[in-house]
Amino acid sequence: MSSSSSNITREAFFLLAPLKSLSAEHVKDITSIDDLKKAQIDDHLVQYSIGEYKPAIITDTLFSFFRFTNEQAYLIIIDKRSKSESELRRYNFYGLLDTYGKGKIVAFSSTYPSKQMKKSINLTNVLINQGHAFVLELVQFHTDYDDSQDWWMRDVIYEILLASYQDSNNDGIGDIHGLRQRLDYIQSIGIKTIWLTPIYPSPWKDYGYDISNFCDIDPRFGTLEDFRALIKDIHSRKMRIIIDFVPNHTSNEHPWFQAALHNDPNYIDYYVWHEGKNNGKDLPTNWLGASGQRMWTYSSERDMYYLHQFLDSQPDLNFRNEKVINEMEKILRFWLDLGVDGFRVDAVRHLIENDQYRDEPLSQDVKDVDPNVMYIAYNHTETADQSGSYELIRRWRKFFDQYAYENHRDYILLVTEVDTTI
Repeated sequence: MSSSSSNITREAFFLLAPLKSLSAEHVKDITSIDDLKKAQIDDHLVQYSIGEYKPAIITDTLFSFFRFTNEQAYLIIIDKRSKSESELRRYNFYGLLDTYGKGKIVAFSSTYPSKQMKKSINLTNVLINQGHAFVLELVQFHTDYDDSQDWWMRDVIYEILLASYQDSNNDGIGDIHGLRQRLDYIQSIGIKTIWLTPIYPSPWKDYGYDISNFCDIDPRFGTLEDFRALIKDIHSRKMRIIIDFVPNHTSNEHPWFQAALHNDPNYIDYYVWHEGKNNGKDLPTNWLGASGQRMWTYSSERDMYYLHQFLDSQPDLNFRNEKVINEMEKILRFWLDLGVDGFRVDAVRHLIENDQYRDEPLSQDVKDVDPNVMYIAYNHTETADQSGSYELIRRWRKFFDQYAYENHRDYILLVTEVDTTI
């Protein structure tokens, strides 16, 4: 039975560890060793002070440890951060004590919001907020198993290009209604998760990866109401759905880019612009894109060049602009609110470029290729795998964790497409 959250202080949880195992550094900013020596263990907690003691994860901001016997095991977690450090953090405790894989909260401090408690917590994905302290009663994965945290690890993820799947209205293009008609079949072959390639409105110059509206469904495939019905059908079968997310660029028909072309000050910096070399006569750099085009295209409307790592109809977004990052988080929230279970993020190695705009060197490892059209002719030191791109991915991972925590959602999948050697 869970202990009451109304009267157990955070420092009380330190008493579940043997005092001789604690140092002043372990309890710093929360209590002191002298105060702990004078204190008595809380009546609600004494039942968890059993058997042997083993440290778990100990850092400047976290103190955690196990108490266990052959029959029982508990993980005690104490977050030591102050109120000024409110970031939700994720920890992996799996493998630190035998084969215990999950736990349920049986005691928690007055700082822990009881509404956030789940039936079970996977030890590979323990989310901890500032100032929380709690006890997890540990069990094996197979005990009362639920897949809320590791659903994405255990089964095949079935990719569907909707346009080439089931056509329900004989227009030659697959659609959402057609996919719904095939769910019985998909389920019958053991599929638990469906992954859809881009379904957004698009001029379709790059198979839908040129997006003109991130928060709608392409009319070729149906409507948002159709998509809501699809999600409901999928979830009713205990299945899940993830969708492609394409943050690197938009279509040149996207309203943001059209506004930027007309010098709207609110949207100019949503994209990457450069005046060019030699008073605009020459391209800003020698950068060659993955499509075989130079990465810069001249805009007569702005008398500047815009960047595109792919087609010239796919202008790159400027992720050095915090407004663009906020727009992407709004888009992700939109689809999560609809019930999407995760995202496959496209082309993440291209998200951010070096803003010093240096030319890229020719590759010494590739021979007999035309550097005017072949992407592999260059070492992409300035336009691929920049550290900022992966910092952005980490930010989105934290965004998903926070969303799941606040909305009582199962684990939200974030999987990235990265064709790289790093």
